[in-house]
Amino acid sequence: MKFLRLLVLCLLFFSVSVQSSETEIYPNEFHVFFESYATNPAFTQMIQYARLPQQIPKMIAWHRFPDRDSVINLDNYNTTEIDIPAKEGLWALATKRVLEATLKKMNQHPELNLVLHANLSKMDIVIRPFLDKIPKNRIQMIHLYEDGYGILFKDSFLKQEDHKIYSREEIEEGVFVPQKWKPEMIYSLHKLYPVTYHLFGWKHINNKTVKDYFKGAKVRDVDFDLFAKELTDMQKKLIYKLAGFDYDYFYHLMHHKKSIVFTMGYHFDNREKEASERNFLKKLQTDELFSGIRADEYIWLYKPHPSYQATGSIDAIRKMQKNMIEIPAQIPFEIFVLAGLKPTYTAGFSSSLFYVLQDKDILYFIQRSKNDNYLNFLTQIRHLNPKKIVNLKDFKPEIKE
Repeated sequence: MKFLRLLVLCLLFFSVSVQSSETEIYPNEFHVFFESYATNPAFTQMIQYARLPQQIPKMIAWHRFPDRDSVINLDNYNTTEIDIPAKEGLWALATKRVLEATLKKMNQHPELNLVLHANLSKMDIVIRPFLDKIPKNRIQMIHLYEDGYGILFKDSFLKQEDHKIYSREEIEEGVFVPQKWKPEMIYSLHKLYPVTYHLFGWKHINNKTVKDYFKGAKVRDVDFDLFAKELTDMQKKLIYKLAGFDYDYFYHLMHHKKSIVFTMGYHFDNREKEASERNFLKKLQTDELFSGIRADEYIWLYKPHPSYQATGSIDAIRKMQKNMIEIPAQIPFEIFVLAGLKPTYTAGFSSSLFYVLQDKDILYFIQRSKNDNYLNFLTQIRHLNPKKIVNLKDFKPEIKE
């Protein structure tokens, strides 16, 4: 019996040790998960949230995933949810609400230290207010997430060959100025605070300049194939609930079945582009010489752009494609990889969601411009066949006289 108790204690210690290495668990920490603009950072934050022990105090505010208390019992996870506008562009208001709630919690519990999870592309308006109001010695860790996956391959600053690497002293003296944060500050915050960067494709980076910029920082590769292997079933179920993903429904729909997901772009109410996108989809479904597939052998789904302002294009495709299955717009495409339900083929408008696919998984990629930044990774790392790259201008609707 004594031996059994000792074995259980050892196993518990090992479990906590492994988990700690993944989530950087410290005594008296308070995690604030905040995203007021995009889907990707909120989803990656959910993965980190699911890895934390339930008893650790947490706060969540995800504008595309509101009212999470309706899908899980937040009390069971020691979590408070802050109501922020379900609308793009209101970063300042959202930050004000979350910061006020954070300060209140920390004032009530002086033993707590902040672990902030936020969007690295919103330094001025989201992260800086926290750093101004919260004492440095009470910031345990700052986790920074990409606004859209693959920033290492898209950011023009990181692609430069000869930019200056700033020292900590130079950053404190000249770069660290309210409302004037230079790009180098975004990737140098770890010189002033404990920082963990969550970056898609880190394992593919061999550029010395980029490596030098992140020298001394903790960097986690955002790898959904790896997450699918590492996360427990219980953690995945929690993530599915947080993201609004009906796993059982999509499992019965797609598991061991041939499927095609069409991904829509957001064209800022450009009706011609929206119509061209629908024309492309129609050709894909009806022209076997163009698609190279038999359309009737596949289950067809479409994934609207998650922007709250994309309702017009969604309504139009609903009318045209009544037999297609709509994936709720706010659900991140990457969750299908996490769930082991990657579609047979994916086709659609330029997006970072294509990063989690291989060339064999991509039917067509609609580029957004001649110098589409998403193609850097897809052509160089995924070796996307150039024949699969098309342009919306080739699918313009006919002009009626």
